[in-house]
Amino acid sequence: MRNLHFALATITLLIILFSCKTNNPVLTIKTTKVLVTDAVSSGSGILYHNDSLILLGDDAAYYAKMAISNQGNVRKSISETSNYDWVPKSVKNDIESAIFASIKGQPFVLGFGSGGISPYRDTLFAIPLTETATRFKVSLLPIYNAIRKQVGLSESELNIEGAAMLGDQLILFNRGNNFAIVFSWLIFSKYIKHPGNTEIPPFKIVKFTLPIFNKFPVGISGACEINDNEILFTASLEETTDFINDGVVKGSYIGILKFSSSGEIKLTALEPLNDASGNVLADKLESITIIKKDGDTIDVVAVADNDDGKSKLFYMTLTMH
Repeated sequence: MRNLHFALATITLLIILFSCKTNNPVLTIKTTKVLVTDAVSSGSGILYHNDSLILLGDDAAYYAKMAISNQGNVRKSISETSNYDWVPKSVKNDIESAIFASIKGQPFVLGFGSGGISPYRDTLFAIPLTETATRFKVSLLPIYNAIRKQVGLSESELNIEGAAMLGDQLILFNRGNNFAIVFSWLIFSKYIKHPGNTEIPPFKIVKFTLPIFNKFPVGISGACEINDNEILFTASLEETTDFINDGVVKGSYIGILKFSSSGEIKLTALEPLNDASGNVLADKLESITIIKKDGDTIDVVAVADNDDGKSKLFYMTLTMH
């Protein structure tokens, strides 16, 4: 029965994709390695930097830097006041997305709280990649409240699970309603350095559509940029209408969103994550990063929350043709 439901879902997905223009890329996914790691609990954000993976967890007060070559890792706290502990769900920061960004010429990792529960989940953590810069954190509550007001969301319905830099723009992705929030990075970066003295940065809401199966929508869960107008993203299908409590995972997906010059977003590819036998995997992919790109072939690593204090890493090769 499970395979029948998945087959029907796959057919529906193919109909949706083939109804688009025929010049959309076809995405092929090949999983080359799966690794369970205790470098960070409940992995939710992943970045590639200098032959290492930077891993953040939604219930961890630390991040980990893990070498690709031998999986050796070092943990560091995400702020001056945090430690290396697991954080209970009711008060966790729920960092669900991360990007690299330059602030006043210094490289940082920025980890975004998801929104959901204030004041715990509306914090931005800025982690420097050099010894000459200082860690800091800032509340995004004024920005998150402005987003809620513009879109008409309750507090719990805001669920930021993806972030990416697209040229000179910062893009945040809301999972529950599948929309993007587009900021000028220059203006946003000035705000987070001086939040009390600067007006809330203006933003644009751009909606996009992902498939719906059995009345439950596929929801975006992570993102990274491919180039200046394309986003690679992870998404999952959960049987829940609750934006805070998880539901039963019915599959994960990897796809591509294309940003047009007019500011619209179009789904151009979406493929399910399957095992070697072609069966749907119940793992919930949380985020993805590119480690190598060669023409239409991309080597990536995606992270999944293992729900037992560990994280699962999927090393994959994606081919667009």
